[in-house]
Amino acid sequence: MALKIDPAFTFYLLPSRAWELGIGGGLAVMEIKGVRFEQGKKAVVNGIAFIGAILIAAPIFIYNDSTPFPGASALLPVLGSALIIASPGSFVALALGSRPLVFIGLVSYSWYLWHWPLLSFASVSSVWPLQQSAALIIVSISFILAVLTYYLVEKPFRRPGISNGRTLWRYATALVIFTLPFALAVVMAGVPQRFGPQVAMIEKVISTRESCLVSYGAASPASGAGCQPGGDAGPAIALIGDSHAAALAPGLRAVAQERGYQLYVFTKSSCPPLTGATRYMPNHPAHAAECAAYNARVMDLLRGNGAIKKVILAGYWSAPMREAETGSRYIHPGANGAEQPEEANGPTLESALASQISQLREMNKDVVLLQDVPLFNFNPVRVGLQRAIPLRSTFGTWLDGDRDLTPHDAPMKAVVNFNDPVRDIVTRVAEKSPPGVTLVDPFGALCPQARCRFSTADGAPLFTDNQHLSTVGSALTARAVLSADNENKMRTTSFETRPMVTGAAESNHAPVR
Repeated sequence: MALKIDPAFTFYLLPSRAWELGIGGGLAVMEIKGVRFEQGKKAVVNGIAFIGAILIAAPIFIYNDSTPFPGASALLPVLGSALIIASPGSFVALALGSRPLVFIGLVSYSWYLWHWPLLSFASVSSVWPLQQSAALIIVSISFILAVLTYYLVEKPFRRPGISNGRTLWRYATALVIFTLPFALAVVMAGVPQRFGPQVAMIEKVISTRESCLVSYGAASPASGAGCQPGGDAGPAIALIGDSHAAALAPGLRAVAQERGYQLYVFTKSSCPPLTGATRYMPNHPAHAAECAAYNARVMDLLRGNGAIKKVILAGYWSAPMREAETGSRYIHPGANGAEQPEEANGPTLESALASQISQLREMNKDVVLLQDVPLFNFNPVRVGLQRAIPLRSTFGTWLDGDRDLTPHDAPMKAVVNFNDPVRDIVTRVAEKSPPGVTLVDPFGALCPQARCRFSTADGAPLFTDNQHLSTVGSALTARAVLSADNENKMRTTSFETRPMVTGAAESNHAPVR
């Protein structure tokens, strides 16, 4: 339960992990009492230790990024360790007691302390996901540093050749010297002066977040004036969807204000704008029901607001397919997501999306159906930061090599959803929809000439990560979504008389794949 409420507390602090310490305490009591598994038959002892080794190794193969941890999932490695410790005469314990493995154990804590910052720095310096070969090199370097630390720091501190008092003063002085730069960094808020204006501009753009995006746990839309304007100020538009829709909101809001109409924003994290389906996520068990309730509430608000003439549907449509191995699914509200087969994701999305559009048209709302934005297989923000920070540039270039990236765009092979079957589903739904439905493809505005842009000519990022538009990217895409050709129709009951496909801000008739 605590893991769902506060994962960081559960991972780092004692109350939620006291049971692990308790098992260790139980082993200590067994040792004092002389109770060991080795008092039994040799085959039984070896079998117990072997089971322990399996329990430790199994999570390597069966756990993934979505496995809640520590929680119950920590039970396997903890019990496995306990079984091996309680069987000191087993073949497993004898193998672990060999000199090479004992030495690794001696330097293991230093190794742990070194490997994490080195891997973290490599991760933020690299534009692409860290390659396994590079990670192995870094881990090997951290092992060498761990050995040096063991002999130069740990052993002298434990067995000093000089008085304990002098040793403590020596290490205290070293600690102060090493701590001072970090303390100054905290006091000076990270010393932003160490970077140039380009880094400051990038950080400012990517740190802006849409206030109308409600998170997990919420079942009602945000009610602020920027989300639900209210009043009688003429026709209005509503944007509904997940975090991908929320990322588009700033640009749409600016266009709406420029043209004299209001924008309602109904967005919830990981919640596709569908009433006939919801998203099941094993790591957020209550989310499917929350998302369904949220979308039902949004539909009630749309039904009761005649000023809203047009509804924009936007979302990370392929999310359950891309995260299928974690158990993510499109399911019908109330269904058991754990029982939903992966192959049902596509048909469930298609039927629910068609139903959603039909319901909106019955309310006499025109619909803009958005294809998803480009989804990169690298972090485009880091391209700008890597080029603006010399140390990152040197280290990152060694890590990344040549990947056909310019400072501003990437080849289509770096866009993982370009040939996504889900795009075909969205197109097919739009083509079968009744009049009053427009399909807009952001690829036309963001990916001209077979390359996808991720920053402007002056280096302003169009994305905040590999899939969410920044405020700059939102402003660019919004003009494709709200084409000026439909300006006069904003004053009518219905905007469209026939389905229309648009792919770019410059043309309402650009082809869509």
